[in-house]
Amino acid sequence: MATESPLLREQAPHDARSSIAIRTDAGRARLEQALPAHVATLRRPVPDHLHREDIDVAELAAAWPRMAETA
Repeated sequence: MATESPLLREQAPHDARSSIAIRTDAGRARLEQALPAHVATLRRPVPDHLHREDIDVAELAAAWPRMAETA
């Protein structure tokens, strides 16, 4: 049984040199499945370096290098 491709590629209607990627239903399902893990990966290092809810911009700027080290 063949699996539906997550993307289709079609020629752009106004420029024969270009292609347009079209997400299929399988692609949408794959994206919805992957999104929670992706968002969790992005959010994971942030709370470890924020020490309070009302963080100021200077403290946030100082936290970026620490977050980058753990990413």
